[in-house]
Amino acid sequence: MRTLVRLLAITLVAAACASPSPTASPTVTPTATPTATAIAPGGAQPWPATFDVELHGTYAADPPFRIPFEITIVDPGWFSGHLHDTFIDLQRFDGITPHQFPNRILGFADPDHVRGDAGDVTVASLTPDAALDLLAGRASVATSNRAAATLFAIDGARMDLHSATNSNPLFGNGADNFGLGPQPDVRLVLLPRDGRLFVVAVLAAPGDLDGAWEQALPILGSMRLAT
Repeated sequence: MRTLVRLLAITLVAAACASPSPTASPTVTPTATPTATAIAPGGAQPWPATFDVELHGTYAADPPFRIPFEITIVDPGWFSGHLHDTFIDLQRFDGITPHQFPNRILGFADPDHVRGDAGDVTVASLTPDAALDLLAGRASVATSNRAAATLFAIDGARMDLHSATNSNPLFGNGADNFGLGPQPDVRLVLLPRDGRLFVVAVLAAPGDLDGAWEQALPILGSMRLAT
């Protein structure tokens, strides 16, 4: 995931303002919540093998991602991004120079650990809320909009994060970490799956997370996550 760290750590960091501990909010359920189903072979295009391929239609993300899923992309302007077995994403470049730093990202991760103030904690010991507690307890991360969340008929938890330092690791796998910097902010949805945490991440500029989330919902609503 080193390519991911290089790209995201360039600008994924917030102003150094402390945020109060997040408080519980009403359950947030997207307009479409598909159930997790077994994926039948065939009928989907293979995921692009390179960056910057415009996506349109139904794609199977196994490989490169190690958790099989399919999504359908209807709206133009989504491009293939990172292609790791533990992190994969789709990127947009609306109103900016194409294929530089994207202004919106929809990503999926299967991390081994989450970073807390005292270091990395294995996901096998964490619930979604416990993992968010670790992140919220870090002085270098400001958090907001914490709520229960349901995706793919799986109950989990979500939170928005804004980093106060560059290259600020949130979660990862060994030496490879998802690093957040000043921009964009990230909305994380953590879902329990097979004793691990399945991560949905939406990234956008501060103030644009809600719009980016709404734009991502049709894709999430089409998603079939393998059981």
